[in-house]
Amino acid sequence: MQKFIWLPCLLLLSYVASAQSNFIGGYLIAQQGDTLRGELAVQNDAKNYVSATFRQNGKVQEYKPNEILGFGYDQDKAFVSGIKADAFVELLISGTLSLYKYEKQYYLQKANDIKVLEYQQHAAMLGYSEQKKEDNRWKGIMSYMTSDCATSGQIAKQIQRISFQEKSITKVVIAYNNCVNSDYISPKEENAWTQVDMGLTVGLARTKIQDVEAFSDPSVKPIIGLMFNFNAPRVSRHLSFQAEVLYTQASYESSTSWVASPGRMFFVDYSLRFSKISTPISLKYLFNHGSFHSFVLAGVSGEFLSSKRFVFTVTDDNNGSISTGTSREIDLNELQLGLFAGVGAEKRFGPLKAGFLIRSTLLYNFFDEPGLESINGNRNAFHIYLTRALN
Repeated sequence: MQKFIWLPCLLLLSYVASAQSNFIGGYLIAQQGDTLRGELAVQNDAKNYVSATFRQNGKVQEYKPNEILGFGYDQDKAFVSGIKADAFVELLISGTLSLYKYEKQYYLQKANDIKVLEYQQHAAMLGYSEQKKEDNRWKGIMSYMTSDCATSGQIAKQIQRISFQEKSITKVVIAYNNCVNSDYISPKEENAWTQVDMGLTVGLARTKIQDVEAFSDPSVKPIIGLMFNFNAPRVSRHLSFQAEVLYTQASYESSTSWVASPGRMFFVDYSLRFSKISTPISLKYLFNHGSFHSFVLAGVSGEFLSSKRFVFTVTDDNNGSISTGTSREIDLNELQLGLFAGVGAEKRFGPLKAGFLIRSTLLYNFFDEPGLESINGNRNAFHIYLTRALN
């Protein structure tokens, strides 16, 4: 596993870089109702429910729910106090009917009336077996809180069809506010539920075949392909799935010779060339969010052999009488499996995103040849890429 030794070093550098820029634009609402502009430390929701770390004019201070009315990240999540004791809750919709979230609970508020929505299941006997059955009391609470809408019957039907998910519940609350002609605020409205980026990646790949003396020198060739990234910003700003289709080549040349007897020498030349279509699929983790962030990723790659050429030439020099013979081609596996990990950084410019990626891939079973089945390889690659949001 020596090829992965450099990854922890790069991971540490990536973490340090992200930690130093782990504040992004945001605001804080003081107890008097004043809005203070500054920067907020990027935290996961578990920490956001407990406190906010705010930086203004170089001063950093942590605030608890009893000290402020709320806080929010620019064009992203907002949190308020006063709904649940000793905690911040995430503000999803603010209107005549407001919606909040805390862990796996949702809160509906109309004037001073606050109701908790919880998903529960209870055991029920079906014949001789015990089955889990959904408790629909949360749907009843939603129907009650929206019953004064002129089209409440339509909303009630919508409620019966929805699942206990943020997206579904949010749609109902927005429909109610529209029904009663209420203005509403959705802090994450500009964030799509799903986002897809597609673009081009180019770079250099260094491919090495292990434990084969004839191919001991690595091959360095260009690599080019398409990159796709899929994420759900409203669910997680940190995680996404990345898929790629890459084309790369490798070539190896070597020669050796030995003296068979006085006046007779053998010269052996090896030449191996192949090209591959690789399909890396990975889980990507962003250390922070904003226009610039560093990341790590890991995944699996399918390696499909698209072409190959192997030439093994023996030249017999017997006292000046030269004869040459070429062996049959050696078989390479047409399908290989690769495991990889990598680090990188990227920056978004509106719908465009530019970045770089350093990745190491362990390639299993290069050859489909008796005695060579266990030969592996590795590929270290540097990529730069440019993608564009499709939605």
